Amino acid sequence: DNQIRYFLTAGKKANKLVDLYLANPIGSVPAGIIFPANEDQHRKWNTNYDAANATVTEDRIRIKAVPSKMAFNTKEFRVRAGHTYQFTFENPDHMLHNLLIVKPGKAAVVGAMADKMAAQAGAMEKHFIPDSDLILFATPQIPYGEKFEAKFTTPEKPGRYPVLCTFPGHWRMMASTMIVMQSKTDAKH
Repeated sequence: DNQIRYFLTAGKKANKLVDLYLANPIGSVPAGIIFPANEDQHRKWNTNYDAANATVTEDRIRIKAVPSKMAFNTKEFRVRAGHTYQFTFENPDHMLHNLLIVKPGKAAVVGAMADKMAAQAGAMEKHFIPDSDLILFATPQIPYGEKFEAKFTTPEKPGRYPVLCTFPGHWRMMASTMIVMQSKTDAKH
């Protein structure tokens, strides 16, 4: 079947049925397309997709580099204070990237230290991670198509913690913010 029927719930055409058709340029359904058997299956697929691609879930933080954008896939994310998460950093970009979480207000200091490393022997082997107690969490440089996973316990102190890539020069654009919330209900996924 090449037809998807949606019931609009908002906008000028709210409470109307809309038919959408999925076809390739010659009018047939592309190979590999599977439609849900019913509305319940569609909702289940949607719930599973959202859970698999959420930045933060109950026990997982998942951040990705955005290909060709010098950015992370989220500008900010909220976590619970003092909670242990499985942290995953994925790199679908063709450049090397790492991910560091640093103390509040210290992104520029750590970024400048990483930039200075570019002129030092062995900086690549250190993954451009400065030796500093300002760094709370760090991944190595991750090549294209790979990921890094580790346990990470968030700080006990609520606040805004900078997240940056410290490959030389990247930290000025490739940044996010981890917002540590005091209560479980304040941490939004």
